[in-house]
Amino acid sequence: LNEFGWAVVDNFLGEYVVRECAKEMDKLFNNGLFTEGRLKGNIYDKRVRSDIIFCDNGVNDRAAEALKIRVVVQVLDSMIPFFRDLVEGKEIRSRSEAMLAIYPGEGTHYKTHVDNPNDNGRLITCIYYCNPNWDVKEHGGALRLFPETSECAVDVDPQANRLVYFWSDGRNPHAVQPVWRRPRFAVTIW
Repeated sequence: LNEFGWAVVDNFLGEYVVRECAKEMDKLFNNGLFTEGRLKGNIYDKRVRSDIIFCDNGVNDRAAEALKIRVVVQVLDSMIPFFRDLVEGKEIRSRSEAMLAIYPGEGTHYKTHVDNPNDNGRLITCIYYCNPNWDVKEHGGALRLFPETSECAVDVDPQANRLVYFWSDGRNPHAVQPVWRRPRFAVTIW
């Protein structure tokens, strides 16, 4: 993280957890918990962002069956002490609600943006992918990073059981490339 501004961990929690998280996200979607992703100021503009999201605070009764997703979030929480030493001049005091994101396909995307453009408290973005048998050539959906440490963009495939983390500020503008043919699932915390 300190050298490149981003990092990838493969085989993070196991195939069983990935499959169950994908099922849970699908069930939450079918229960009507997801809404259109919005931009700053609660603006909806599908030309910029066309995912659907559900933010889970861990105690929402309507999402009580999301047990594996909550386990993933707890594991990510347990990593916070390791990140504290990396954050210079800032203090990690808490994390956001977990944002569950689905890109349904049909070209859904998120144009280039920064998670913390105005010092909103987000320090590190952590994304866990729940996409069994994902083929980026067929399904698209790569996370495209534009890290300040590189002269060119870096594409990260949203492979099942992959954890990606990166600095949330202007050091890592990023986008989600268009998704095709099937839904793309991710769990994100900041």
